[in-house]
Amino acid sequence: MSIVPLSSIRLIGAITEQATILETLQVLGCCHLTGVSPDSIAKKLQGSGHSITNTPLQKALRYLLDAPQKRHQEQGEPTESLDALVADILDNHTGSAELSNQLEHLEHRIDNLIPWGDFKFPEQGVFGHQRCWFYQVPNYKLERVRESDLNWAIVNQDERINYVLVLAPEEPEPGSMPVARTETGSIPLNELKAQRYELQVAWDELQMQRHNYTRWLPYLSKHLAASLDSQDREQAKNHCVVMDELFMIDGWVPVEHREEMELFARKQGCVLVFENKAASFPPTLLKNNAALSAGEDLVQFYQTPAYSAWDPSSVLFFSFAIFFAMILADAGYALLLLVGLALGWRKLGKTDKGKRMRLLGAVIGFVSMSYGVLCGSYFGLAPYNEGLAQLQLLDINNFDQMLSLSVIVGAAHLLLANGIGAWHLRGSPRSDWHLGWMLIVLCLLILWLQGAFSTLDNSGPLYTTAYFWLIIAGTLLVIWNSYPKPVNSVVDVMRRIGLGVISLADISKAFGDVLSYLRLFALGLASASLAVTCNEFASQLNSSMPDYGFILAGLVWLLGHSLNLVLAVVSGVVHGLRLNFIEFYHWSLSDEGYPFKPYKKRELAVWN
Repeated sequence: MSIVPLSSIRLIGAITEQATILETLQVLGCCHLTGVSPDSIAKKLQGSGHSITNTPLQKALRYLLDAPQKRHQEQGEPTESLDALVADILDNHTGSAELSNQLEHLEHRIDNLIPWGDFKFPEQGVFGHQRCWFYQVPNYKLERVRESDLNWAIVNQDERINYVLVLAPEEPEPGSMPVARTETGSIPLNELKAQRYELQVAWDELQMQRHNYTRWLPYLSKHLAASLDSQDREQAKNHCVVMDELFMIDGWVPVEHREEMELFARKQGCVLVFENKAASFPPTLLKNNAALSAGEDLVQFYQTPAYSAWDPSSVLFFSFAIFFAMILADAGYALLLLVGLALGWRKLGKTDKGKRMRLLGAVIGFVSMSYGVLCGSYFGLAPYNEGLAQLQLLDINNFDQMLSLSVIVGAAHLLLANGIGAWHLRGSPRSDWHLGWMLIVLCLLILWLQGAFSTLDNSGPLYTTAYFWLIIAGTLLVIWNSYPKPVNSVVDVMRRIGLGVISLADISKAFGDVLSYLRLFALGLASASLAVTCNEFASQLNSSMPDYGFILAGLVWLLGHSLNLVLAVVSGVVHGLRLNFIEFYHWSLSDEGYPFKPYKKRELAVWN
């Protein structure tokens, strides 16, 4: 895990060659230009809350991407022009939306008319001056209709409603009927159904056309990528500084690509200057091996660490898996997650991000399985054979044991945060500040364990006194190194001590952060308790109804465990990340940076 070293560059070239240089630099794709932040094409296309320009091409592509099924992709070009193809797709979109609205309105009319039956209004004069008026009268209001002087009849009824037909030359007065009149329309039910059929056929035709259009996804995405590339070049051009017949633009490039940039400058006939910007604010480019690269996605989910900080991707990768496992706390649930991951393995492998996330999912699944076996929980049931029972080392219902485990995990996580911080800042006063907090947290943890477990070999007062003096030493390190500026006078000494004493208020933060890890125990216990409760409820249903109770018990068992699994997964994700982003980051990562975004050509998506 590392943050890639960057070099600051300044590119100077002739204004007449500006377009060519910017396009060639985009093809090279290794430079982050200052002020130019191109998004990936995946974000442009997939949306998910990202802001995109709603051009006709993007609307058409978005419409085709949402199609439930897609055809095999054409690699050539259609006979019609791009604008004509986009216009046809958008016409299909508009027509489909209009037909959907008409079908929805028609379905509503048909549903309202079905209880009255398939009838047709008589021609005028057949009943004299009498006309038909329709009312849906609840059972408890029917007595008022019987008491009225109107000519009425019940043409249909169900458990709650009586469908009453009234014959009268004019609509009855509002007070004469207990409910308002029902609008049925003048079109018979069979004609409405015929209209619905015609609309459904027309809608099916449009969906077949949409399905046919999906074969041009590569063609459309290629043109969209070219359009977005053009926008990026225009943005880069706008950020160039023009001086007479020259232009200049700044940026950042990984040190490992310096030779490529030098070769680019020679070929393009421009000037490339590598600058030392000690006071500048470089972007952050994270680099991990393929196995742990999913940790980068977790890091970027919250914030990008500053360039001067360190890369927490690997720590986040494993600690998130451990915290998730402690919250899930069941080997059966972990097995279901692994089965679901196996079913979607190939689909996730179609994108780079999917490959990274499926590996993270596999690690989470196996860690959760291992922790579930240690807890001896299999869908809330105890181990069913002696071999599995021997593997159970933890009892999730043993509050003292699980409380101690959660505190140890929390303290270890904070010790790791301060340890990495001390190593990263080695040689500076801030490193000793981290070491001071490590001494305080470690000694307090040992003293707490000494009181919690009687199995430790205590050596009397000397044993406790040694940890007391270590805590004093850690406190002095924290006080003296909280103000890292040089000491040149008595005033500086007093300021340093004063600010150091104020910083000791973080001791409450340390206690709170360690205790915050008790949520691992609490949520794991809640998940296990719900699983046991679900099993007991299903068992009681089965025993109380000997004939068909097993069917209802099975449904309750399935529904209960499904809900419990969803809650456990949500809790594992939310709180597993929270303990990293809030508690861990506070003690090791405080400065926020911004991501390195290379100025490069768009990658075309692969449609299936």
